[in-house]
Amino acid sequence: MDRKFLERLEKELVVTLGCTEPIAIAFAAALAKKHVKGEIVTSVRVLASANVIKNAMAVVIPGTRGSGANFAAALGVLAGDSSKGLEVLTGLMLGDVEKSEENDRR
Repeated sequence: MDRKFLERLEKELVVTLGCTEPIAIAFAAALAKKHVKGEIVTSVRVLASANVIKNAMAVVIPGTRGSGANFAAALGVLAGDSSKGLEVLTGLMLGDVEKSEENDRR
């Protein structure tokens, strides 16, 4: 019984950088950017459930001083690496964070 439980956990658990909700938003934004061909992304619209938005607003994104769905999306578009999955924001640089903060204020 315990072995089956552990096997299921190993199959289902995924490593993430920080709280799942803002990281999932950043991942979705980075993945969407990957599919934009030949254009600069000038805006992103986050559509998510109230619970996802609430949780994204409530936690600071690791490596930054900010929180929120819009900030997470800006980070994903400007600095995210979708090939890293839910570790999409690993390796953020200060300039990435500052640029995302500027875009979040718009």
